[in-house]
Amino acid sequence: MSVTVAIYEHIFVADQQISLDARTAMYVIALVLATQTYGWSAEELPCPYSYLSLGQIYSALAYE
Repeated sequence: MSVTVAIYEHIFVADQQISLDARTAMYVIALVLATQTYGWSAEELPCPYSYLSLGQIYSALAYE
């Protein structure tokens, strides 16, 4: 049996909180909820969250 390890470059976990990068207070769940609630794609998310890079957004949605 082989084990696969996934590395999420922009994900930071501390005190049961999963956020994007240590410098951002943006939580992964907020991006996931935005995609589910509003039907936004990853490319549409940078508009309301202009302080996040597309790489951070993709990382958060992949972590989901």
